[in-house]
Amino acid sequence: MGRALSMAIIICLGAAGLFFALVYTITRDATAAQGIGALPLLMIHPLAEQLKRGGTPGEKPSPEYVGGYTFHRFLIPWKQMIAYAAAAFYSLPLVLSFVVGFMVSASIGVGIYQDSTVAQIAGPVSHMVVLALSMVGAFVIGRWIGVRAEEKGEMVILASVVIAMFATHLGNFILMDDAAFMTVFGTQKNLGFFIGTFFFGTVEFLVAGFLGYWRGRTVQRIEYARKLIGMLPRESREVVTEILADEASRALAKRAG
Repeated sequence: MGRALSMAIIICLGAAGLFFALVYTITRDATAAQGIGALPLLMIHPLAEQLKRGGTPGEKPSPEYVGGYTFHRFLIPWKQMIAYAAAAFYSLPLVLSFVVGFMVSASIGVGIYQDSTVAQIAGPVSHMVVLALSMVGAFVIGRWIGVRAEEKGEMVILASVVIAMFATHLGNFILMDDAAFMTVFGTQKNLGFFIGTFFFGTVEFLVAGFLGYWRGRTVQRIEYARKLIGMLPRESREVVTEILADEASRALAKRAG
């Protein structure tokens, strides 16, 4: 899996860089370029899984992948999980910022980064909307980590959130010009703001991520069973469902008796 992960990271980083350069060259909008450029990073895990299975859809699975989809195969080693989670936590606010900013600018009829009263009000408001949606997204990512992490899930969340938040805020400082930064964040670039937003964003994602992680841990076996059932043919799924229904009925009857 190490080789598959390395190839997936290289491919997705290359696509992200290409998308960023293309969008920024055309629009000169750092937020749009970052948001679109972050999309390929969300594909690191699916691509790595595909490369591990056999390379391309429909291709015969590699020999190391054959041998039963055990619970151990369902879980992801914690070091690899950090790479997946960091990419997800990093991409989340960037993609949301682009989508929300695009919707706001389209609805008010002006460029969100233009120097206007409406844009200067819409910028901070859209930023708060992004923060709220990011909390929901961080919970979902944390839940996924709780379900799939083999071990050290708490360390995975802590490390991946710190890496992602540092990279996100550093990118904002480097790539956004002063006018865009002022419109979105309502302040000039300064070290104090960088430290404050980094700390707030990290705490925000950690709280939501840990809540999701604990939820994911409680349903880990259920999600594994759901994954197994989803891999079966339709007829087999129906048989398994009937068996589970019978077992559940017997368990309920035993409790009632």
